[in-house]
Amino acid sequence: MAVKNISLINPRYPYGKSQTYMPNQLYVVASRLMNAGINAEIADLNLHEFPNVKKYDAFGISVFGSPYVPDALKIVKKIRNLSNAPIIIGGQLIDKLSDSQFSAIFPGLIKGNDKNLADLSGVSIFSMPSAYEISIAKALAKSDAGTLEKYLQNEFSFFLSQGCKYGCEFCAGEKQQIEKYRTVDAISEDVFFLTQKAKEFKFEKLTMYLSPLDTFQNPGQLINALEIFAKTSNDYNVTHELRCLSRVDSFLNAVQEYPEIKQIMKKAGLKSIGFGVDGTTEKIWKAQHKSQKKISEVDAALKQCREIGVTPEILMVMGFPQDTFFTLLHNYVYTISRAAGYGAVSRPYLAKPFVIPDISDRYDLA
Repeated sequence: MAVKNISLINPRYPYGKSQTYMPNQLYVVASRLMNAGINAEIADLNLHEFPNVKKYDAFGISVFGSPYVPDALKIVKKIRNLSNAPIIIGGQLIDKLSDSQFSAIFPGLIKGNDKNLADLSGVSIFSMPSAYEISIAKALAKSDAGTLEKYLQNEFSFFLSQGCKYGCEFCAGEKQQIEKYRTVDAISEDVFFLTQKAKEFKFEKLTMYLSPLDTFQNPGQLINALEIFAKTSNDYNVTHELRCLSRVDSFLNAVQEYPEIKQIMKKAGLKSIGFGVDGTTEKIWKAQHKSQKKISEVDAALKQCREIGVTPEILMVMGFPQDTFFTLLHNYVYTISRAAGYGAVSRPYLAKPFVIPDISDRYDLA
């Protein structure tokens, strides 16, 4: 049976309260399905009531990370009490699971990927444009004004690109692959739509988190994107406040090879860059396959940020098996001294392994 109406569900924030944060990934999926002629509606359980199950002939549930798994299973059970419609589970965590791991946690459900999404929807995979080619403006426009206003009042993620050529051991992102950018048309349409809506809501600024793991990895394409933000901000008189992540060496190479990027960053509204420092010794970097060589390069990046007027953030993942009391102490002293000397913001994180818990037997999905 071909799917005509699908509900895409964003589970509630798993830490005891609602969180207002635009589920960008679901809007991408909705836009692709809409392009194939399917009515796709998003239910964000942080803001909306549970969807009317009888209204839909298929469901999709987003699982951003492992803390969302228990609620996703509860949503499945709630749907199953009223409907036998197919359910597809997708999200960042799901992409990391093998088929056997997925089946153990979500028995009888469909793993989210392009082929399964097309098969579920009863359409050709070629009728659904790539996530890198589609704008989410049409799907956002279907949201009620109150929901969209709440999303734009808060920081939200802006999908610019995905992929990083490096392979840091602890990173769970899309690594060891060529970074792929969305098309200029898709980026432009989204930036213009979001900024225009902000103007309608009388917002003076939009706060966005750019999606790349290493934003300065391909500076030529980044410049093209930042110019779109700068032009749109100027046209609508709405300030863009952007933040992003970057490797230290990528940032230094970009400002050296493309000196004009400094002014474009200012015009676009890039306010903060989080640098993955992740230790202060070559021993730790080598153990984590992080190709940084000198702590002096981090200082050089912090100095550049101070000159440009960008706030640097020191992302310090630590507590690896190779760490000692002295390496951790050195991390602490380094971070405090650079916060004082360069105005850097400290963002420490505890290193932890990727664990897939055996929870499938805790939820009766029958």
